[in-house]
Amino acid sequence: MRMAAARRLYSPTRPERRSTQTGVTLVEVIVYCFMLGLLVAAIYSVLTGSVTYYLVGANAIQLQQCAASAATRVTRELAESDPGSVVTTSTPPSLIFASPRTSPYGTYAYNSNGNLLWQGWVCYSIGSANGAPALLRRELMLASPVSAPPAASSAPSLATLNGSTGPAVSWTGFSVSSFSATGTSLVQLTFTATGNPSVPNWHGAGIVNSVQVQTSVHPHN
Repeated sequence: MRMAAARRLYSPTRPERRSTQTGVTLVEVIVYCFMLGLLVAAIYSVLTGSVTYYLVGANAIQLQQCAASAATRVTRELAESDPGSVVTTSTPPSLIFASPRTSPYGTYAYNSNGNLLWQGWVCYSIGSANGAPALLRRELMLASPVSAPPAASSAPSLATLNGSTGPAVSWTGFSVSSFSATGTSLVQLTFTATGNPSVPNWHGAGIVNSVQVQTSVHPHN
């Protein structure tokens, strides 16, 4: 009995098991959250910058295309007119001239003697389209075609042309901030077009694209 008690008394004790799991301190959590916030902010800045750059570039391309289309249209039609049939005004900016075409995209007509017949008056001016300034085209046909170029003194007023029933064409892809036409034998045309890219309010608000077109036209019909 004494030997058994001694064995129990002096038997070696089992070593305690230590946990292999480690914890995360509050300081480490705060540092991790801060670093994650910096990473998200950097990604957000890159993405929004890329979107803004794309939208501004797309708007600039559209603006240039609309401006080129308007300049080509005005130049082509004005070149078909006669120097004595051109009227330019500055207040409001407008350009009025006689046209030999039967319609905006029509053909020429001639009388029995082979003389070109003049069909009506065309006007380009600054007006309003969809609540924004725009370059407008109006036309007013003559009561009957004439073989001699109509004199500038017989040109209808801008108010008459604006109230005409002829087709109205406007370039609504952008807003025309200014338009000027000077001279008659050599007409100097200048207009500045501005457009606002559809940039979300959360980035790049207030960006404005602008393009200016200048050209000289010599009416020669």
